[in-house]
Amino acid sequence: MSQKTCLRTYASSPRIFGARAPKKAAENGPPPHLCGSGLFSLQRKVEKKAMKKRIVCFALLLGLLLAGCGTKSPAPAPQPDPSPDAGTWPLTVTDGLDREVTLASPPQRVAVLNASYAETWLLAGGTLVAAVHDAWEDFDLNLGPEVRDLGSGQKVSMELLFETEADLVIASSNTKSQVELRETLEQAGMPVLYFTVNTFEDYLSMLSVCCAVTGRQDLYKQNGLEVQDQIAAAVSAAEKAVAEKGAPTVLLLRTAASGIHAKGSKGTVLGVMLADLGCVNVADGSDLLEDLSIERIIEADPEHVFIVVQGNDAAGAEKTLEDALTGNPAWAGLTAVKEGRVHYMDRKLYHFKPNNRWGIAYAELEALLYEG
Repeated sequence: MSQKTCLRTYASSPRIFGARAPKKAAENGPPPHLCGSGLFSLQRKVEKKAMKKRIVCFALLLGLLLAGCGTKSPAPAPQPDPSPDAGTWPLTVTDGLDREVTLASPPQRVAVLNASYAETWLLAGGTLVAAVHDAWEDFDLNLGPEVRDLGSGQKVSMELLFETEADLVIASSNTKSQVELRETLEQAGMPVLYFTVNTFEDYLSMLSVCCAVTGRQDLYKQNGLEVQDQIAAAVSAAEKAVAEKGAPTVLLLRTAASGIHAKGSKGTVLGVMLADLGCVNVADGSDLLEDLSIERIIEADPEHVFIVVQGNDAAGAEKTLEDALTGNPAWAGLTAVKEGRVHYMDRKLYHFKPNNRWGIAYAELEALLYEG
């Protein structure tokens, strides 16, 4: 196994978009009566006793001089970015499309067109008037009856959305149909923020914007920075394990009733996590991404196989997997199969965006890879 790997660390956090750091306080100059030349114009001819008194006085004045104008006050400690409640409205933030969006006042009626993003908005202290159907089906968000169901994220009910009179819409820049709604929404007076979240860094950036809007920097720390620390611990443990044992080889499969595909180290939640934890994905740089076959998998013979089910037809996804791979007698000859390292992953952690559970997802994956 190759021991070369690149483990990313999560030591720094993004700034809160739309907020500005406070200016340094101006330094005060020394008082004029202490900085004049009269302090130093001592007469040459004085009696010895008088000279001693003058020297004592000089020492005392010099101490005051140094305290008043010879030293600088320490720079003020960095302060948290001001919250909207601190008077920063109108507030300008930068979204996932790198657009600057100005919100005139704190939004009170927010509609979110992606279930995971709806959870992120709630984690930032926000409330909802509407969300897409997956927010009820795939996430336990405890939404009340007052929250409107806008239907599918791929085909949002515009009639219901307009009825909510939302003063902010949060949407996915990965969903073409939602990007195409931008002009219509803005013409209707509904500002829209777009985001793309495939990695923890993406989530942290989105959370920072949402917390800037809600003014809840305490929740940015709780649901962002503290999670970042958990990830850093898991990555550090993986780094040590790779140094001792080498980097494990893995195959990531995403199966649905409609088909099965190998996934590389980019573009999926689990693929990125595996790369962060030092794994070598056998699909990276190979034709497995385009031409998945049992022969090519046998040739690569990964040490671990990770399987994520996509869609709501779990039985159909399992049948697709069996017909394509696991039903083939050659599948049983894989090292991962023989040694019990074929893993069916919790899709709430490794397919959907785990959000404030990202640290848990990394920790459990690290244990699966290196502590089993």
